[in-house]
Amino acid sequence: MERGNRVELKYLGLVLICIFAVGLLFLPAVTALAGNPSITLIANKNNYVKGQDRLTLKFDIKAGTENNKVDIYFALQLPDNTFQFLTPQTQWTDQIVPLATSWNVSNAAGTLFDFQVPDITGGAYTFWAVFTKPGSITPPFTSYSSTSFNLIKPFKSPSAIMAAHDPNSPSYNKACLICHGDRVSEKSLDPSIKPAHAAMFPYYPGTTTVTNETCQACHSKGVDMRDESAVSLRRNTDVTRCVACHSKGSTKPFYQ
Repeated sequence: MERGNRVELKYLGLVLICIFAVGLLFLPAVTALAGNPSITLIANKNNYVKGQDRLTLKFDIKAGTENNKVDIYFALQLPDNTFQFLTPQTQWTDQIVPLATSWNVSNAAGTLFDFQVPDITGGAYTFWAVFTKPGSITPPFTSYSSTSFNLIKPFKSPSAIMAAHDPNSPSYNKACLICHGDRVSEKSLDPSIKPAHAAMFPYYPGTTTVTNETCQACHSKGVDMRDESAVSLRRNTDVTRCVACHSKGSTKPFYQ
């Protein structure tokens, strides 16, 4: 009888782990509970060169009007969509364990990590911080936050950088968003004026989700890295694509 109970408890544990992991993957669709404490993660960059750049991860915690006692989970989502969880002993494990339990939330801000990025597997990573009700790992979560970043290979020489941007080179890198993904969220100095990329993305087919193909739609000519003048950036675009929005009689004519 005891053996049967152990099997049932193990099965229940596996189910809860699956629910929590799936909840992390689809957190944007999981609503945080209103009036609860909140946590925000902020990384200093979107892209880091492996073995060279320094990663600084900051946090900002606000106490809520209710449910200020929580369990804290902190995880790193890897490029293969698996997760590593930070333990109270500051070690990483693939087991879902809380960083702290029954923690009383109070206003706080500071730096969680500050280190030189090691030369590990490149790709997209995401830090997750999750507040849950004490003893619970199932959605809806009390609060959560995430920040994503890319690890990229260091370029060995200026010629390597040029080759990576040259469509006629065997070293051409089509994965634009690995290095230039911040173009999607860039802001102008005047909030009332959208930057060029943000203004144009909504009018290109399939741009509800920006992909490498979105970039190549205008930058199909590649980028001439030998021309360092910002005034000449338009030379790096295929002007024949402009007619998609700026053809004669369109509602968005060229500037006069």
